[in-house]
Amino acid sequence: MPRRSVTAGRPDTAGTTVLESSISSIEDDVLRYRGYPVEQLAGAVPFEEVAWLLWTGEPGGTAARASVLDGLVAGSRLAASLSETQSRLPENASPISRVLTALPQLPLLQPALLATDAEGCTHRASLLLGAFTALAAATAHRPAGFRPLADTAEHALARGVAAGFLTLVRPLEGSPDAQVQALDTVLTLYADHELNASTFAGRVAASTRADLVACIVAALCTLSGPLHGGVDRAVRAMLAAAAEEGVEAVLDRYLRAGQLLPGFGHAVYRRGDPRAALMRGLAERLAPAAGQPALLELTLAVERQAQRRGVPPANVDLFMVVVCRSLQIPDRLSPLVFALGRLAGWCAHVQEQYQRNRLIRPRAAYVGPPPRDWPGRS
Repeated sequence: MPRRSVTAGRPDTAGTTVLESSISSIEDDVLRYRGYPVEQLAGAVPFEEVAWLLWTGEPGGTAARASVLDGLVAGSRLAASLSETQSRLPENASPISRVLTALPQLPLLQPALLATDAEGCTHRASLLLGAFTALAAATAHRPAGFRPLADTAEHALARGVAAGFLTLVRPLEGSPDAQVQALDTVLTLYADHELNASTFAGRVAASTRADLVACIVAALCTLSGPLHGGVDRAVRAMLAAAAEEGVEAVLDRYLRAGQLLPGFGHAVYRRGDPRAALMRGLAERLAPAAGQPALLELTLAVERQAQRRGVPPANVDLFMVVVCRSLQIPDRLSPLVFALGRLAGWCAHVQEQYQRNRLIRPRAAYVGPPPRDWPGRS
């Protein structure tokens, strides 16, 4: 029997529709959450209300935000109780590793997180969002690697995700309201993105009826990969090289080697990522007052030179380095900022999968050896 080959004419699975969802859409290069363009939400609607919209399908207003804030505070208490176990981890543990170590302990402290029914789903998501925010922010502190949270987290999270995160990461300085709104905008830009790799991983877990925390762990593990949530590291490396060698020399080196420029192009958008312009605007507003004008100008120069060379337009990740440094968020926390925003979408997709569940079990095109007998058997 000849070996079956699928190399020639192998279908490209990127962009293949595998399930239906009513949470977010990308059509004609427009990103919408529950039908609303992201441009109408980012910076105008508090992130907690955006999360509620993703979770329920409809705007909830100030009452919904108040409900989410209650969950955030309760979730911060769960995180605070894990301070001692987190402090025992090795100092060199990455922020994502620390959070991944903590998350599976949450259902032990709050068994309600194990439920998979629709009732109480927004409270479970709010609890998890609060715990995640506190845990992520606490990883910023060294040498112990984890800052004891105690009552600090409760007070911080009572103001919302963006304010709570920034307060726990560092003292607010300058214009705190502007900084909080900027991070709130970033979280909304990252809140959902249809069926990306981490969201799909979370939905696969949900299709087995795994609990919410287990599904989020699956999603976060997927996000930790360098081709998904690790793009910021590649962007930082490119910018550092450009600062040392010159923008044109570095871009030419990337392109001669056939490498994709990090922070440019996208698998879904054809004319450009609509979130990129919003992130660029944040960078331009924040960087001068935050002492980052040189980094901003370097990033803009990279974008200009890339356009001249016919590189696809910038995506949302290019200016994330400028924004995070302008907000005094340590570089190593950048993937967790991404995850903090995307957690809203992950929770929405997990709940949708529970409600419309069918086990996700795709097939593989076999390309191995043809049928054969073990040596000595006939």
